[in-house]
Amino acid sequence: MQFLQKIIIFVDIHETMNIRFSRELAVVAEYARGEAMRTGHRGISVSHLMLGILRQAGNAACTALDSAGLDRREFKEFIDSRIFRSRDVPFSDLEKTGICKSAQSALNLAVYEALKDGSEEVTPLHLLLAISHTEGNPCAEFLSLKGVGYSALRPEPASKPEPARSRKQNIPSAADIADAIEAEIRRTMHIPVARPKHFN
Repeated sequence: MQFLQKIIIFVDIHETMNIRFSRELAVVAEYARGEAMRTGHRGISVSHLMLGILRQAGNAACTALDSAGLDRREFKEFIDSRIFRSRDVPFSDLEKTGICKSAQSALNLAVYEALKDGSEEVTPLHLLLAISHTEGNPCAEFLSLKGVGYSALRPEPASKPEPARSRKQNIPSAADIADAIEAEIRRTMHIPVARPKHFN
């Protein structure tokens, strides 16, 4: 919730309620669903989002990983070794998969990263930067082992962003922002946001 509260500082109602995920990020999410099923999970976690980024390849997030000196294949194998289950999820259970809370939180942070950049869309790079903030998952473990953090993955901005203009209008609550993000996940990615305990 802390990062969602920071989002409020950066945006007004119009900007907040028009959250958009890029086509690349939608593809990453679809890949993440496939990776979740491949590794035997019905809930799409942060690790599966990272596997989706790695699977897409060629995106700015993968370029950032390369620039930081990380081996993407090694990253994938490391995640697999931590989360792989002996039985995959059958395709017939596709509609029973959903985004767990940890992954939704990462997407929330990705929105924050996009807002900091002044970007109109949330991209795989924003998601990677968000993932670098997370803890207690194989992605965070791998990045820690390699000594790579947020600053190493974030590209240097071409120019300093203009100072935020003063805002006097009413600002939506963190819950409103979270609802807007959830709606965009459903609309763009066509993946249900998980609520049941077995998705967590």
